[in-house]
Parts: sequence; C-alpha cells; structure tokens
Amino acid sequence: MHALPEHTPYCLGIFMVGAYQETLGDIHNLFGDTDAVNVRIGADGRPALSHHRRGDSAALMLEYVGYDLAALRTGYRQRLAEAGVDATQAAPLLVVLEAGLDGYTYLASEPAPAP
Repeated sequence: MHALPEHTPYCLGIFMVGAYQETLGDIHNLFGDTDAVNVRIGADGRPALSHHRRGDSAALMLEYVGYDLAALRTGYRQRLAEAGVDATQAAPLLVVLEAGLDGYTYLASEPAPAP
C-alpha cells in the first residue's frame, strides 16, 4: 500500500460484484441495498465513476418490515416529555433520531448527505 500524507486517514475500497453483492443487498438481512456506482476505465486509462445510487436508509428498511415511522417519532417525543426533557434539550435528540432514520444502514464514518 502507498504512503499517505500525514494526518490523512487511509481509505480502502472493497468491491463486491456479482451474486454475493445482490444477496447482500437483499431485504432478508435488514440492511437493504448497498450504495452502488458504475466504474469504467476511460480512454486515458483512468477510472471514471457514474450513476451513483444511494443505498437504503434505516427508515426505508423499518417501513419494509412494518414499522410506523410516524408512531415511532410520536412515541419518542412522548418518552422525552415523560422523562421531563424540555424542548431545548429535546431538540438535539430529535435531530439525532432523524439522522439515524435518514442514515445509511451500513457502517458510515459520517452521516450520508440528503438524496
């Protein structure tokens, strides 16, 4: 592996193709579809990326298995109120809930951008 500039994280791509990739993205594992991108080698010999498709969100997978997201959000707000959490304290907790629901189902170092 090549050396990196100081204080730069090393990112290593592991690419899954074929039947295994299709199975991995199946709903049976409750992770859903993975992010996908087409990679082609250009005339200059360099890779070119196109057709990026974001994988499934946690909210989508919860809906697939029958969860009512409106009821989940309402219940979360009710539990905060019952615990005596005021609106100022609750606001960042609600942001975290939404980030989790909107987020990718696979491990990510940062929250995914909005689609």
